[in-house]
Order: sequence, then C-alpha cells, then structure tokens
Amino acid sequence: MIIETHAYRLHGSPPRISYENKKYWIKQREIIVLKGEGLIEVKTLLECFKQDVKLCLKTKKGEVYLAPPSQRAYSTIALLKASTLGLIDLAKQFIKACAVNRLAVLKAIDSKLAEEYRSLLLTKMPQIESATTRNTLMLLEAELAQKYYEALKKILHPDYEFEYRTRRPPRDYFSAALGYASTILYKICSSAIQTAGLDPRLGILHEPRSTRPSLVLDLAEEFRPIVVESPVIALCLNKRLDPSKHYTRQENRIYLNSAGRTIVSKTVYRKLSLQVEGTTLLEKVYIQAEKLRQAIVENKPYQPYTVTT
Repeated sequence: MIIETHAYRLHGSPPRISYENKKYWIKQREIIVLKGEGLIEVKTLLECFKQDVKLCLKTKKGEVYLAPPSQRAYSTIALLKASTLGLIDLAKQFIKACAVNRLAVLKAIDSKLAEEYRSLLLTKMPQIESATTRNTLMLLEAELAQKYYEALKKILHPDYEFEYRTRRPPRDYFSAALGYASTILYKICSSAIQTAGLDPRLGILHEPRSTRPSLVLDLAEEFRPIVVESPVIALCLNKRLDPSKHYTRQENRIYLNSAGRTIVSKTVYRKLSLQVEGTTLLEKVYIQAEKLRQAIVENKPYQPYTVTT
C-alpha cells in the first residue's frame, strides 16, 4: 500500500493511517510506503512491528526503512511504560523469594533460629503484600535481613569477627567472603539478563541508575541465599576459610587473598553445578532471567525461584 499525502497520522490499535479525511486499516505482514510528512505514534509503531508490518518513509531527503527495536529496547520501553504498582508487585516477588530461601538456609543449620526468623517473616508478609512503594519494600527487606544476620552471628565462630553485614569495604572475615561470592553471582546474573535481551541498568526493586546494574541485583535477590550465603556459611562453619591464612587485612578493611578467593570460587561454582529437578542452579539463573523478560515485556506472571522449606 502506497499513501502519498501532505499530512498523515499512523495511530491506534489496531494500527491505522488517517489522511485526507480517510482511514486505512493496516493488515498483518503488509508493506506500507508513506510519502510526505506525518505523525507516527510510538505505541502504534511497535504494534506494527509485532504484526510484521514493513514501513518505508519517503521524504524529500530520501527513503527510511523502519526496523523493529532490539529486544533490549522493547524491555526498556516496557519498563518505562509499566505502572508503578505493576513494578511494585514484581518487586515483592524478589523480596519474598529471598526471605523464603533464607529461611531454608537457617532451617538446614539451626531449627530454633529458623523458627525465630519464620515468626518475623510471618508478621512482615502482610506488610510486604500491602506495600505500595519501593522504599517501603526496601525497609521491610532490611528488617528481615537484620534478623537473618543476627541469627548467623550466633552460629559463626568469633574468629570471623562478624557483628553485622558490612560492604565496600568489608570489615569482617565473613562479610569479605560474602562480598566476593556475590561478585560471582552478579556476573552470572548480568550474563543471563543480557542474554534474555534485558537492560541491566533498569531496576524493579533496586532504584534504576545509569552506573549500577539494578536489574542484575533484582535477579540476584532470589539466588543469593542459596548460591552465595549457604556455601560461605558452610565454609566458615567447617573452618575451611581460615582468617589467618585466607585473608589480607588493610587497617579496618578485610579481603580474601588468592587462596581464599580460589576456595570460595570453587565452592560457589560447585553449588551452581548442582542439579535440582534435572536442571543446574546455573541454568535456573538463565531460566529465571527469561521468565523476568516475559513478565516485563509480555506481562506474564513471574514466579521466582524458591527452595522448599
């Protein structure tokens, strides 16, 4: 179909072209050539791409063939257009999955501590469900995390000097190991996010920033207890990480040395290679990233990864 006019408008759903008091309804897989000047609504243009419609614009300056944006661009548009409430509902899934998986970690170590954490979780769940802002969710997550780390403090040997979780820089031996293990998980989540065609800088639970891979942090929430915290806790409880041998201390900053990093890295990747219901944890990260893409772009329900408690 060739439309030549001084003024046209591509708009609506289903897509149509209005010009000279006429309307033309675009068919699926049709080739449309527009000559002259006009207005094109972005939403309608995306709908045309979904229907495999090919568009060519002819102006005095030449021809322009419009191509569909990359999958990452689709996800960016979807996130920017999504309602705040919709994003909050998705953010709640990350918070709940992290909490449930942390409960499983505690349950495997100490049933009494697990029960204390479960009691707090039961009181916070209704508040998580009723939350309407990202800040409220982050405050609730912080309360649950504080209780979780208080429980870990009770079971870790004093040699690890763990009082509470510290970052950038870590100030105790346990936090140093957690920090290094987290970087491994973040790299994997980043790869999975980009493989799914999503933009790592956008965020749902974590505030989007151009300098921070917020969506990577979102995806890591549900895997951190199982992939990072559980292996590092086991290394400390079994004394496989020795504060006198596997760390370097620079004033009040503590980091793993080469030997310590090797131990943590091997342990984390061993955990990732474990199969759960015929699928490794590493594969599950990529599966969850694709599910996240479907939730963002296709508005499908998102089911986070959780272990049975």
